[in-house]
Amino acid sequence: WGKSELPVTSAKESQIESTTKSQTPEPVTTGKTDMVQSVLTFDGKDDYITVPDSRNLQISAYTVEAWIKPSGKPNEDWKGIVGKPGRNFNIWLHNAGFIHHRFHSNSNTNAGAPDTPNGSVQWDQWSHVAITNDGQTAKTYINGNLLAQGATGGTLVVDKTPLYIGRELDGNSARYFKGEMAEIRIWNQARSQEEIKQSMNQRLKGDEAGLVGYWPLNEGSENIAKDKTSNGNNGTINGATWGKSELPVTSAKESQIESTTKSQTPEPVTTGKTDMVQSVLTF
Repeated sequence: WGKSELPVTSAKESQIESTTKSQTPEPVTTGKTDMVQSVLTFDGKDDYITVPDSRNLQISAYTVEAWIKPSGKPNEDWKGIVGKPGRNFNIWLHNAGFIHHRFHSNSNTNAGAPDTPNGSVQWDQWSHVAITNDGQTAKTYINGNLLAQGATGGTLVVDKTPLYIGRELDGNSARYFKGEMAEIRIWNQARSQEEIKQSMNQRLKGDEAGLVGYWPLNEGSENIAKDKTSNGNNGTINGATWGKSELPVTSAKESQIESTTKSQTPEPVTTGKTDMVQSVLTF
């Protein structure tokens, strides 16, 4: 007989460790945050993007998404993020740090979901904003969390107006956004919270079902905001300049590689305390 550090615990110790592990949640990771990528920078004075109207953008049910990084507290109450005049799927940012989700119904030209709480968008930090509307309920998500929802209150009205990004969404030359933007996405369906969470930190391919407009804003040069779907809804960049930022979004290829690698790499197996000296039989 001899002594050795045998990686086997008693049944009682194993049960205690198993219980402790089950009560400790795994940390949630949403993607690489150290990836410096091209983004579009708006000066808050006269920079914006305009996309001509098209049949693909004349939608009732919708999901609209954007990554935004406001540069400090806005110097006026409202800043336009993305949407169409007529209040079609509008995302507005207030200088109290909340999102104002507006839409057009047959009973109200300025209908909307309740505002998100003050401070739900932080200055000088990237935030993912998503709004959805299935014709019954309008919802607003920030960083994948549902922060506001309310009844649509009527049939949604579709306006045949251009799409604006980074300026007043009623068509006036005012309320310009100051900061950085990326990953503008428009869908012709109300996506679920789980669907939003699954793709918010990944680049899209452009051929996803229901995706009618997709502007990653990562070209890094020229004045065209390219629509990565087959619909060709390219936008004209007016004044905004290209910059670099640590955007918490990975490419579709990288996300696939990471997922595959993770699934093929077995977790190290630990069977208990390895510093327990126990009796063993020596030959």
